[in-house]
Amino acid sequence: MFRTITNPIGEARLLNNIGSAQSALGQKKEALDYFQKALLLKQKIGDRADEAITLSNIGTIYDDWGERNKALEYYNQSLSLFTEAGDKEHEASTLNRIGKAYSELAEYPQATKYFQQALSLFQALSDLGGEGSVLSNLGMIYADLGDHQRALDYYERALALRRAVADRSGEVVTLTNAGAIYRHLGEYQRALDYYGQALPLAQSSNDRETEGVLLNNLGLVYALLRNQQRALDYYKKALNLRREVGDRTGEAATLHNLGFFYASLEDYNQALKFYEQALTLRRYIGDRAGEAMTCFNIGSVHLLMDNIHQAIVYIERCVEIKTYIGLPVESNRRDLEFLKAERDRRAGGGLPADA
Repeated sequence: MFRTITNPIGEARLLNNIGSAQSALGQKKEALDYFQKALLLKQKIGDRADEAITLSNIGTIYDDWGERNKALEYYNQSLSLFTEAGDKEHEASTLNRIGKAYSELAEYPQATKYFQQALSLFQALSDLGGEGSVLSNLGMIYADLGDHQRALDYYERALALRRAVADRSGEVVTLTNAGAIYRHLGEYQRALDYYGQALPLAQSSNDRETEGVLLNNLGLVYALLRNQQRALDYYKKALNLRREVGDRTGEAATLHNLGFFYASLEDYNQALKFYEQALTLRRYIGDRAGEAMTCFNIGSVHLLMDNIHQAIVYIERCVEIKTYIGLPVESNRRDLEFLKAERDRRAGGGLPADA
């Protein structure tokens, strides 16, 4: 027999807690339904402090789905309420989330602004865990901008703080990010070492999204080490897990990597199949930096297939996006100019152009 709950405040908090539990299990749609019911009830009874928490939770669901602009709508609403209530701890956490969303949208100046505000608040609160989180996020910005040494400096500071407060989930994230830097620097064994430290921590804490990141990155390192079968095994595990937990950003990254994997094997049709899936998903979630990267790689595959006109279309799109969001673009411009010159040379009778 079910008992009717007559305490609306308790009912709203129960709905919010059920939503949090569903989200932790990867059941994002069900979680969103509970959060929205909780939000309506909290707004009806005027519980503004708890309303802010539920708004933030809804923002996190959209963030997990890769819908950054929708997430920002809810984060900004919650930020106003936390600031109004003088809740500095939640205000700092929300500033950090807003910064992370802008970072995912490649809007790095905005992201940095919010991260610096969050960092100041966390330091004023002596919240070492929060400070470590922001430092790790700032490291990610410098990594995206190609400043690897500065990124590593932030990661090492973040790692020390996260270990000091036994923040295992945060430690996993920072180890993963540092591993990615070493991968970019070509220090593959060091990358495997960082990923190897992070994977059991993620699995023991049931952090399935980060486990998906690590499986994907292990696949990438093994691909770079020419261990193709092991790379493919990790990619397939990552893709299945990321789809299962609704990590669309991660799913797009693994699809992109599978495209690169098959291109390296000269299976160009299979490469294009995965790249096109990645491109569709990245456009949907608004991942502009990722969209530019996938466009460039699709263009490169078309060039390898001697489809120079299609290569130009995609690399031109890459240049447009990078120019718009402020990423370095000169090397891509040079590639595009070379391709256009080659197309014109072929049209002038030097070599036949593709149809």
